[in-house]
Order: sequence, then structure tokens, then C-alpha cells
Amino acid sequence: MTEGNALSDFPPDSFTIMTFCESCGHQGQLDRSKVPPGVTVQQLPALLRCSKCGAKAGSIRIVYTGAGGFAHT
Repeated sequence: MTEGNALSDFPPDSFTIMTFCESCGHQGQLDRSKVPPGVTVQQLPALLRCSKCGAKAGSIRIVYTGAGGFAHT
């Protein structure tokens, strides 16, 4: 049994996974198609590599986007 939350527990239509490089500050949205099946969100930071500088020091933020359609006016 895997400990942690599976990436699949955060469906792409409700959650965006943002990645951040701690070396150069580059940030972007995670391309989920490049993540091996069964990876947990706790394991994910260790698998990241910055597409700009190549560093492996990365972090993630899970952003809830499921409440789309609401706007503050």
C-alpha cells in the first residue's frame, strides 16, 4: 500500500499542479502525462527537474480550480 495521496486523487478538471524551481525561480503547470502511474504528491517533488535550468530542487502547489465560473466583481 502506498502512503500519501495519489496524483489521481486530484483530477485535472478540478486541480492544477503548479511546479516551482527553487534554484532559478521558474514556475509552470505540471505536465501530468510525464508522471509515472502511482506517484503520490509526496513523491512528486523528488521527481521534478526544471525545464529552464535543469535543477532538481523543486516544489509543488496544488491549486483547486473546480469552482470555475465564479468571479469576484
